[in-house]
Amino acid sequence: MHEVLRTAEVAVFDDVLSGQDLSALRRAAERVPFESVHREGWHQAWRLHDGDPFRGHGAWLPMVSDGAEAAKEPSDFEKARAPFVEVLRRVVPTECASLIEEPNSVSVAPWIYPAGSALSLHRDAVAYKGSYSFYFHGEWRLHWGGWLLVADDAGEPTRRRVFDEAAEPPPSASRGHWVAPMPNRLVVLSPCADHLIARVDPAAGSALRLSIAGFFS
Repeated sequence: MHEVLRTAEVAVFDDVLSGQDLSALRRAAERVPFESVHREGWHQAWRLHDGDPFRGHGAWLPMVSDGAEAAKEPSDFEKARAPFVEVLRRVVPTECASLIEEPNSVSVAPWIYPAGSALSLHRDAVAYKGSYSFYFHGEWRLHWGGWLLVADDAGEPTRRRVFDEAAEPPPSASRGHWVAPMPNRLVVLSPCADHLIARVDPAAGSALRLSIAGFFS
């Protein structure tokens, strides 16, 4: 694993898992029962025009293993994700201490962003100490979209309007960093990072933007 980008709000690492562990994760994801994030109604973290991402079952895990995970029989996906969870537990408290302040636990869930889906500009500071995304699809091309955009100068957060977007002040961000969702890449975001997921382009076709993502608390 090696670091490829670091700012005050984001750190990016490539070659996170071995090829064998990455392949095992993809195979296990084939058997995960994904559901729409809107399965119980409109989840307003996504604007209506953000499309329909899918999420698999997730869990909150301690940042320091307490042995409870070994007490039950893990699913195939839980077994396959274990090497990645160990990377999080090792890397975030040491390499990302300036971004994530002493996390006690981390949420872990698989995600799919199909063509047409996105996530509008937001930050995670209200409820969490930060967030992360790890991409494990087999291929991603530049023109397929789905980039993570992190603003450098978005200023103070403004109230987000979901019913009257015209009344929401426009973001002041004029520069930042875009991070392509390349396979085997880990992105760690501070709680104050203003970020969005750009829409996955129709050119992606049936290719799926696969990730494990979650929050720190």
